[in-house]
Amino acid sequence: MGKRAANKVRNEQEILETAIQLFIKNGDEETTIGDIVAATSLARGTFYNYFKSKKEIWDKIIADLMQDLHKNAFKERSQSTTVREFIYESFFAALTIFDTTPNRELIAKNPASFRDAFFRNQELDVIISIFERDMRSSNLFKGMPDYFYKMTVYSMLGASLEILIQSYLRGDGYTAKQITEYITLIFEKSLLAVDFKHNELN
Repeated sequence: MGKRAANKVRNEQEILETAIQLFIKNGDEETTIGDIVAATSLARGTFYNYFKSKKEIWDKIIADLMQDLHKNAFKERSQSTTVREFIYESFFAALTIFDTTPNRELIAKNPASFRDAFFRNQELDVIISIFERDMRSSNLFKGMPDYFYKMTVYSMLGASLEILIQSYLRGDGYTAKQITEYITLIFEKSLLAVDFKHNELN
């Protein structure tokens, strides 16, 4: 990596780390671009070479999180032999990534901004598609109506993330393991309770 490229990476990282700390301390709404610039070693003009708004900063924060999800989550799912294993392996690694410092504090202080950036991120479409593909290709879920696959993915993702956020907001202190166990139990029981092969669902 050349000197210019290295400086670019370093500057961007400084902006992101500073923004995250200010978002945790003061919240997104109370943090201005000026606050972020003032807390870095960079000039205001330099800042705008990297980000045009706080929205773009959030998009980058979530993009980095998504990279971690791709690298660490879902990789054991294909080896699952039960519905319980499939669901548990799908969510534990992902929730563990969210439930670490500073992600935990960032989400707790900025739930609305986090939700907006997370569900707007294009990589989420990839994760949903892969999750749905894995469900369809697994013998564990044969016989489900076609539209159930994506709806089940939406339900699992939405429920697990919202429990995590509400836990932070209200100080419940639920761990990634506890939330994963709950999501696994609820969806395992729900999916196994329906005999899809012998029920007409339209």
